[in-house]
Amino acid sequence: MKPFIAALAFIAAPHLAMAQAACPVPVTINDVGVPSWLDADSVLSNLQSKRAWIDVEYRDASGGMLIGYVEPNSPAQQAGLTPGAVITQINGVDTKDIAARDEMLASVQNGDSLRMHVRISGSRHLMNVPARAVDPVPSIMASMLETQDCVETSIFSISGVRARDLQEQMFTEDRKLNCSEAHVTLASIGSPDDIDDVYVVRDSSTILITMPHWGTACVPASAMDGSNLQPTVVIGILNSVIGDYIASKAAD
Repeated sequence: MKPFIAALAFIAAPHLAMAQAACPVPVTINDVGVPSWLDADSVLSNLQSKRAWIDVEYRDASGGMLIGYVEPNSPAQQAGLTPGAVITQINGVDTKDIAARDEMLASVQNGDSLRMHVRISGSRHLMNVPARAVDPVPSIMASMLETQDCVETSIFSISGVRARDLQEQMFTEDRKLNCSEAHVTLASIGSPDDIDDVYVVRDSSTILITMPHWGTACVPASAMDGSNLQPTVVIGILNSVIGDYIASKAAD
């Protein structure tokens, strides 16, 4: 299931080492957002790199974009989107044309209104759904991983109680990022189903990226924004966090 966000693709990216026999290695990027004690709009509005999302998760289906989740009390829910609905067209673009759709979504900005043709239980509806700003880093990481041999990437946006629970583990009691032990703390409360999960959270100056059991990295937010956001930087950071996981899968 994918959140409805604009994707950023790089070309000529460096590669993680993989054994073909291990293909595909799953990696799930989870956007945990900005902690509740900070103003998320203020934090994200200061970034040079921008992303927008309409508060739904979907998968590609034969009829278009099949909605699996809609954030409660979001503009998307208020507009009428529900799980099981199929978005067939956005701003005049057929959603079955994935390349054209993703290109159009890449231009979506915070506050843009998306005009959608939606099918719900056989009935057709026309909706206007506003997009909101979200952290661009998780989708950039997912896009970079998609360029790697044999890596199968999913991306989720986590909100509400689940996000707050994760943020408590990724920050210390004095609300500082847990840059050394987040992967250990999350592993202690996780389950085997979480084995391929990578979590991303940020405060006003730093981004924390962690994979339970495997590793944690904290990087200045400026190092993953604007012109500083280069393929070698993203892959280098990911390698420090998930490199051992990839190597273990390659050895299986």
